[in-house]
Amino acid sequence: MGYDIPIFYFLVKPSEIVINEVSVEQVREIIAEKYKKAEENELYETNSHSCWHQNTIFKLCNNLGIKGLEFLENEIAYLDANKLNDANKALTLLLNVIRNDIPAGNKLDQYIGVEILRKVDFKKAFMEATPSYKVGSLANNDFEEAIGFYSFLKSLHKAIEDALSREQHLLYYRSKP
Repeated sequence: MGYDIPIFYFLVKPSEIVINEVSVEQVREIIAEKYKKAEENELYETNSHSCWHQNTIFKLCNNLGIKGLEFLENEIAYLDANKLNDANKALTLLLNVIRNDIPAGNKLDQYIGVEILRKVDFKKAFMEATPSYKVGSLANNDFEEAIGFYSFLKSLHKAIEDALSREQHLLYYRSKP
């Protein structure tokens, strides 16, 4: 058994939010307002069953020595231009590696998220995955789970690239279980 963890992220103008002064409740209110017209407001939403998306990313990044995605562990993360650049480099590197191969390693081999990716035609799942404002986790099989994982990565990458190209920042919120 497990639970779905909702994750939201969206672009913000640098002067729009003072991150040190924003509370979890304020972030939730912003999300609730943006949710009314999610795509128009470029509100990205992902549901990660038992945090497997984030945990798989952490395991892969640790195995590959990739830094820049640590913000995914936080309940709230505000990515300014420097953090966006770090995250963009990390995501680009991670996506380039896992589009062709799922790395091996003792601790990595025993992790369920990596097992799911290895069980399926991960190259096909990678190619079928597209960025989306809404990525669910209620898949019927491992192949659909893999597509959801890759869609989350591609959606996050798109949002980060959009923020950089528009000289905006990104606010990330992950609900606590």
